[in-house]
Amino acid sequence: MIHSIVPLEMIMEGSEDIEAPEEIEYGGLLMQVRYISANQAQIVRLISADPAPYLNPAYAPGTTIQLQPKLGV
Repeated sequence: MIHSIVPLEMIMEGSEDIEAPEEIEYGGLLMQVRYISANQAQIVRLISADPAPYLNPAYAPGTTIQLQPKLGV
């Protein structure tokens, strides 16, 4: 809920231009990423019931990961 004197249209302006993160499996873990290029993505969120991956800085939000090209696609 937003309490503001600024009209909601001004607050939400440009939000439709933001693309939603995509869920992928990387390193055996499910995560949400935003693509930077064809072979790079930035981690937005890690999705795991195991607490160990959250302690690994390689899977921290904001980290850039290298993606493998898919063969035969």
